[in-house]
Amino acid sequence: MSLELFANELLLEIFGYLPSVHVLQAFYRLNTRFDQLIHVHFQTSRFDFRAATIRDFYNVCPTYFPYIKDHLVSLGLSDDDETPNQIELFRSDGWTLDRFPHLRSLSFDHLRSNDNQTAYAQRTHDLRTAIDKRRQEYALAEVQRSLYQQKRADELGVKQENSLNEVLVEKNLERGNVLIEYQRELSILFADYLYSNGFSLRFLFVLQMRTRNTLQSLGISRRTILLKNLIQANLLRKELKGELSMLYQANVSGIQFDQLFIHHVSDCPDIQHADMRHASFRVMSFSHSPSFAFSNLDYSDWSFSKLDNFDFDLTITLNNVRFTGSQLESVSFEAIPMNKVSFRPWEVYQKHICFLFNHGWKYK
Repeated sequence: MSLELFANELLLEIFGYLPSVHVLQAFYRLNTRFDQLIHVHFQTSRFDFRAATIRDFYNVCPTYFPYIKDHLVSLGLSDDDETPNQIELFRSDGWTLDRFPHLRSLSFDHLRSNDNQTAYAQRTHDLRTAIDKRRQEYALAEVQRSLYQQKRADELGVKQENSLNEVLVEKNLERGNVLIEYQRELSILFADYLYSNGFSLRFLFVLQMRTRNTLQSLGISRRTILLKNLIQANLLRKELKGELSMLYQANVSGIQFDQLFIHHVSDCPDIQHADMRHASFRVMSFSHSPSFAFSNLDYSDWSFSKLDNFDFDLTITLNNVRFTGSQLESVSFEAIPMNKVSFRPWEVYQKHICFLFNHGWKYK
C-alpha cells in the first residue's frame, strides 16, 4: 500500500515518530503535498539534531535547511560524543539565529564545560543580532507603510482635486450657458420691440426679472459681462429710475464699477434694494448722487474716488468700507451703520462734509 494514499493526519502522526533528519531525507521533495506536510510538522514540532550523525548533519544543513528554515519554531543541538562540536559547526556554517524568523525555542544538550561560556556568549550575540534584525525589519515595514499611506493620501488628494475641478468646470460651463441664454433672450426681446415707440412696461418687467435671476446665478466675472451688455444696449440709463432700473433688487456684489464706467460717472444708474457688497468704485468721479436706497454696500471700496454733492442716506449700510485717499465734497452720511470704515489718508473739504448720527450730534 502506498504512503501517498494515507490521510494527512496519519502522515503527520508518522512524522512524529521519526527523527527529524530522517523525515527530511525520506519525504522532502517527493511532491508538493509531502513538502507542505513537512512544513506543517515542523511548525509544531522541534527539529532535533541531537540524534543526528556528523554525516547527516553535513547533509541536512546545506541541502534542506535553506527551504525549511522559515518554518522552524524549535531547534535542538547537541555536543555529545556522537555529534562532537555540532553547536560550533552549526554556527560556523553561518546558521545564526537571525536566519530563523519564526524560531521560538533553542536547546543545547551535552555542552562541554569549557564551551559553556562560549556557547552562552554566542547565543547572546545571536539573539541580539536577531533582535536587531527584527527591529530593522519593523522599522523598514513602518517606513514602507508610511510611504504607502502617503501615496494613498496623495492619490486621494489628486482624485478629490480632479473631482473638484470637474465640478468647477461644469459649474463654469453652466454659468456660461446661463449668460449665453440671457444674451440670446435679450436679442429676442430687442427684436420684438425694435419698432415700438419706447420700451413698454411689460418689456421692462420681463427683462428686469430675467436680469435679476441671471445675475443671481453668475459669478463676478460673468456679472460684469452682463452689465457691459446692458450698458451697450443703453438699458442702464438714468431715466430708468427706482423700480424701473434693470438693477433693482439685483445681486451685483463684487462688481468693479470702475471698470464699467471709466473714471467719470455722469449717468450712473439707480441701484436700489440690491446686494452691492465688495463692489468697487475706485478712482471714480461722481458729480451727483445716484440712489442706492436700501442697498447693502458693506465692504465696498471707494478709494481715491471723488464724490461731489453725494448723499448716503439712512437706508443703506456702509460697514467695513474704504474711502482711502478719496476727495469728499458736500458729502453726507445720515444715520448710517458705519463700523470699521477707513477714511485716512483722505483729502476732504471739511466744511462741506457732515455726519448725522441717531443721537442728533452733527460734525462739520
